[in-house]
Order: sequence, then C-alpha cells, then structure tokens
Amino acid sequence: MPYLQLDLPGHYPIEAKRRLAHRMSHIFAEIMQTVPSNVTVAFRELGDGNLWRCGGHEPVKAAVIVCDVRRGRPPKQRTHLAEGLVSACGEALDLHDVQLSVGFTQHAGDEAYRPGLGLYADWTPAEAHVIAS
Repeated sequence: MPYLQLDLPGHYPIEAKRRLAHRMSHIFAEIMQTVPSNVTVAFRELGDGNLWRCGGHEPVKAAVIVCDVRRGRPPKQRTHLAEGLVSACGEALDLHDVQLSVGFTQHAGDEAYRPGLGLYADWTPAEAHVIAS
C-alpha cells in the first residue's frame, strides 16, 4: 500500500511508464508524507477506443487514476496529490486535464500486507522521516 493504478486509453513505451512510475512514487511520498518504496504503480492499457469520459457534447478519450491509500490524510492533502499526479501523467503521456480523473479508496493500515514487513501500520506524519528499506 499505496497502490496507484492508471487506466489508459492507449499503449505507451515501457521506458515512459517506468519514468512516470518513479515520478509518481516520489510525488506520492512527498505529498502524502511517506517513502517512495511503499508505492506500487500499475498501468492498465485498455487500448484505443476503450475508455471514455461521457457528458457534455460527445464522449472524449479518458484516463483514470485510482489511488488505494491508508486513511488519515485530510482532503486538502489528497487534493494536492491528485493535482500532482494529474500533472505528471499529463506531461508524461500527453494527456489533457479534461481526460484525467482521480479516485481515492482509503483503508486502515492493517488492511494491507507486504512480505517481510507484515501488516502495515496506520499512517502517521512521522512516517515521512523513516528511511525506506
């Protein structure tokens, strides 16, 4: 935990996704007061014509960022994270703001497990000062 999943309307080069995953993990760690090594990023490339934002006039190609995170951060902090992730994804994958949306699912720390570490603890701001293993 955290798990950041991007549902994308096309296919992208592996190196672009690797660089973006690195950037997203650092954005997450800085804003959400944790360490980048806790972050996992997934890219689900649904392909051309398989993801649409409806409303307004005609549907437009869309991309969705889903963030599974430990609860405890205030709305302003999550908003700041969403803005940072949208910006990074837009730049790296040539997506426009209107194409992107961000959703959050919040969990208690003990609802996630990592081999060698066990169940996660509940989040606290002090976590940002822990050196990643």
